[in-house]
Amino acid sequence: MSTFEGWLQLSVDHVVPRQASAAGFPAEWLLDAANLVACCRSCNDLFNRESVVDPVPPTLDAFFDLRDRLYLTRRSRIIERRQDERVWFVDNVISMATRGAESPTDLFAVMVTRAAHDAARTFGYPPPPDAAVATVLARIPASVREELGRGLRESILIPGPEEYLFSIAGLAHGKGPYRWFSKNRAPALPSANWEYFFHVAEFVRLTRLLGDRYQVRFEDDLMDVSVREADQLLWYVEVKAAATQLPTLLAALRRLGVGVEVDAPDRGNDPLRKAKYIVRHRPRYLSLVGGEERLHFDVAYSGVTSFALLTRIESPEVDLTAVRA
Repeated sequence: MSTFEGWLQLSVDHVVPRQASAAGFPAEWLLDAANLVACCRSCNDLFNRESVVDPVPPTLDAFFDLRDRLYLTRRSRIIERRQDERVWFVDNVISMATRGAESPTDLFAVMVTRAAHDAARTFGYPPPPDAAVATVLARIPASVREELGRGLRESILIPGPEEYLFSIAGLAHGKGPYRWFSKNRAPALPSANWEYFFHVAEFVRLTRLLGDRYQVRFEDDLMDVSVREADQLLWYVEVKAAATQLPTLLAALRRLGVGVEVDAPDRGNDPLRKAKYIVRHRPRYLSLVGGEERLHFDVAYSGVTSFALLTRIESPEVDLTAVRA
């Protein structure tokens, strides 16, 4: 046990229950250490009143075969019951505790916990350990968690028909729902779709900031986030999960901006796809977002397929809010 509280929950259970002695099972077999298993007190209590219906095994080897079969059967039932108990706990205890919470971060934590468990149930996985959910939450910066919590509270971020799915307010017809988690070959643990957490957080942030004056769109013609005035694209925001991804993307965009080959195949070539978006849609501003880092640029065009990225200190939101002030 790694914690004192966990150690206090430690117990020992008999795989073939002791009461089987009444059916003629030898007591020395039932009380032998080979018939014991370490478990928590809750698992010890589950299904421990059931009688053994099998006849007394003729040999010790046959007894061990029965022990192994009973262990696997009961283990499977306990895992299923624990999953049901965890779902009830998340729905009734955690939700009740945070229903009136002031912190958007708390709301987001509840959503991720429920999404992880719903994904596991949907994919046929065992319930994710608490440590695995905590790892997901710890990897997402506090500012991103808070923005997503605000999105939930203000109904910009909308839970999907299943809890591991989500949608976006004002999403174009035919888009979504999206997945917070996907299948994972190994281990049997839902895999977080990291980029969506950052992508949605940026959409929520700009919607809250500019949504009453401009059209803020999610996955606008394959652009992660866009800000438009009527049909004119003003600002294109490309979002990555990590800041370390930005320098390589920026260097490639600047190189490609000399002359974008709009008809060249771009499968597997992320920078070329982004460069094509720029020359096709011609945004006034471009921002590259990675984690909590943001790089902002004015986009200058020198031809139909050529552009230059001019670094700017302030976010384009400063210009856009000043125009509409």
